[in-house]
Amino acid sequence: MLSLAFIRANPDVVRRAAELKGETAPVDEILRLDQEWRGHQFKAESIKAEQNELSKQFAKTRDDSLKEKLREMADTAKGELALADTVKRELDDLLLRVPNIFHESVPIGETEADNVVVREWGTKPDLGFAPRTHYDLGEALGIMDFEHAARVSGSRFAFLLGEGARLERALVQFMLDVHTREHGYTEVWPPMLVNSASMVGTANLPKFADQAFKVEDRDLWLIPTAEVPVTNFHRDEILEAERL
Repeated sequence: MLSLAFIRANPDVVRRAAELKGETAPVDEILRLDQEWRGHQFKAESIKAEQNELSKQFAKTRDDSLKEKLREMADTAKGELALADTVKRELDDLLLRVPNIFHESVPIGETEADNVVVREWGTKPDLGFAPRTHYDLGEALGIMDFEHAARVSGSRFAFLLGEGARLERALVQFMLDVHTREHGYTEVWPPMLVNSASMVGTANLPKFADQAFKVEDRDLWLIPTAEVPVTNFHRDEILEAERL
């Protein structure tokens, strides 16, 4: 989440970055609420400062009129703080909806054709023939079924059948074994349900709330990927450098 201070200092930068992503950032509303929030905070602090001075006078004079005024001031300050809290909650919600700022080196484009190749690894083999796509091969071998998947789920889905399903399972197992045995990774089986704070911490909420599955009457969401619980594993912890 972008800091409020950054948005105050760079409103046009934030707006432009959002536009280039095809999104909108509620910058004007954020700045308005920021002013309102700080106004309530300032009023409350000013009243408290005046209260302190009047309290000193009351301690000397025991004047009942001062006592009543102090009570009224306390109520007013309390009201201003309550208003500040209400505005701050609305402000924080809007801050979560502001897209992040991308690095200046990121190319601007509208389609995949605008992507820039940063680097390539290895040498492309010369097969001596025109290779076929995995989905063409899958259908030809009878291990991928797009027709029945389209009836069940829609376009761009597939059933993996027989050796296709076994191959998928073997590739997953191979990936896990290589990374955990040869590259120092720890295998994790995370919870499938997480709380709202975890979803917010990975930028899934509030933006994708209408695309996520929530358990009714409980603060639990079905995770879209393992990234959500794993990223939150050390949330609110301070780790010693030697553990990193």
